[in-house]
Amino acid sequence: RWGDWEQTNNRGRTGGVRQVLRRQLLTKMLMMDYTEQCQYPGSDWFYAMLENVESITVDAYWQVFSITQSVLGLTIALGVLLFKACIGGSFQISAIMPAVLFIIITPISGCLLWSRKHQIDDYIDRRMALEERWVKICSWLAGHIRSAYTFSMTEMAEVDLTFLEKSRNFLQAHWAARDFSNDTYWTAQWLGDITNLMILAWASFMYYDYESGASSVEYSAGD
Repeated sequence: RWGDWEQTNNRGRTGGVRQVLRRQLLTKMLMMDYTEQCQYPGSDWFYAMLENVESITVDAYWQVFSITQSVLGLTIALGVLLFKACIGGSFQISAIMPAVLFIIITPISGCLLWSRKHQIDDYIDRRMALEERWVKICSWLAGHIRSAYTFSMTEMAEVDLTFLEKSRNFLQAHWAARDFSNDTYWTAQWLGDITNLMILAWASFMYYDYESGASSVEYSAGD
C-alpha cells in the first residue's frame, strides 16, 4: 500500500515531482546569462515545463516504478519456485522448469527492449520537435491575444492554416512513435504471456501424471 500511495502521490497533478521539476526549470531560466537565453526561444522552455515534465512524471516515473515492482515480484516468484523444488531434501530437475523459463525469458525481453531503444529515441525526439511547433503557435497567440483583434481575415486564416499544418505533421509523428513503442512493449508482454501458458501446460501435465500414477514426483493442486 505504501508503494501504491507513494507513486500515486508523486504522479498526481498536485504531487511533488511535477512542480519540483518545473521550479527547477524556472530557476535555471532566471540564472542564465543573456547569451544562454538567446540560444532557445521562450516557447522551448514553455514546452519543456508543460509537456516534458508531464512525460517525465507520467511515463518515465511510472515505468521505473512498474519495472521495479515487476522485478521484485519476479524475484520473489523465482525464490518460491526454487524453494519449492528443493524442499524436502530431494531436488527434482523438473520442478525448477518454471524458474528456468522465467530466467530465459527475462534477458530475451531485456535484449529486445534495448535493441529498439535508439529507434524509440529517434521517434520520440521527432515527435517532441514537431509537437513543440504547434505549442509555439498557441503560446505566441496566447501572449498576444489582446492584439489579435487587429488581424485581418487573411492573417487569421494564415494562423489557422499554419496551426493545422503543424498539428497534422505532429500527429503523423505521434502515431509512428506510439505504434513503435507499443509494438516493443506488446512483444515483451506477449513473450511473458507465452511463458505463462507454457508453465500452465507443464503444470497440468505434471499434475495429470501424478494423479494417474505415471509419475512418482508428488504434484498436487496449488503447486
